[in-house]
Amino acid sequence: MQRLITVSNSAETTQEIGAALAKLLRKGDIISISGELGAGKTCLIRGIVGALGGGQNVTSASFTLLSMYEASTPVYHFDAYRLDDPAQALYLGLDDYIFGDGITIIEWGNRISNILPDGCLFIEIEYLDDDDRRITMFSDSKDWQNRLSELGKSWKH
Repeated sequence: MQRLITVSNSAETTQEIGAALAKLLRKGDIISISGELGAGKTCLIRGIVGALGGGQNVTSASFTLLSMYEASTPVYHFDAYRLDDPAQALYLGLDDYIFGDGITIIEWGNRISNILPDGCLFIEIEYLDDDDRRITMFSDSKDWQNRLSELGKSWKH
């Protein structure tokens, strides 16, 4: 399984990584983003949504569970942090969005990974120190492996 690993040293760089990733996104894509509180998950999503034309007003969906952004392709931003059981995500209708007409991004996706369909892109953000973060992207999907290879060639990391 191919992994793309890069380091961000600022919130701005994390958003730039999200914007670079956005250029490769397609309708139906599902992205699971995991990392500790404050690692930069929402910042990465802000870069994705902004690059897709959905604006920069992206906040953590922790208290609303779902935020929707009108962009060139609709973006559905879920936050699984407050879910006690993956089945709650299905009860709340996550599958309607996953199999819908947009791009689905799930913060704390590791909490519900066992209900996510094959072909998802997984992103892990880890603290290295106060400013630096390691961002690792991977998928078992051949399509995503090709796209990650393309991203790796175009992104200065």
